[in-house]
Amino acid sequence: MDSKKIRNISYSFIAFAICISVVLFMSTGKYSNSGVVSDFQVLILVTTVLADIGGGTLIIIRIFKVIDKNTNFLYCFFGIMNSTLGLSGILFYFIHKINLTGLHDLLLNLLIGAIILSDLFFF
Repeated sequence: MDSKKIRNISYSFIAFAICISVVLFMSTGKYSNSGVVSDFQVLILVTTVLADIGGGTLIIIRIFKVIDKNTNFLYCFFGIMNSTLGLSGILFYFIHKINLTGLHDLLLNLLIGAIILSDLFFF
């Protein structure tokens, strides 16, 4: 495997972990409110929509061979982000933390992430 690809995957995991840590930090303690819709839910919805748009755009750009899958950090980052969001949606559904509507919101992320990661590793 290419060392640039491995480095991009490692940096993607680190960057996404930092993003999730900031979201979790902002949704707890004095930064959160106790209203009907929590800040955490809004941030997750915005994150999933941005991940969908960014991942879909990068897949389309990759189809036209404008970017190289081995050297593009954003392509790898959106693959990791979408896969993690989709898998966490399935996990949260099975431990009864979200309902079926929440799961449906995150399944598109899983599909986009699976397409990007399969392109990175198998094609």
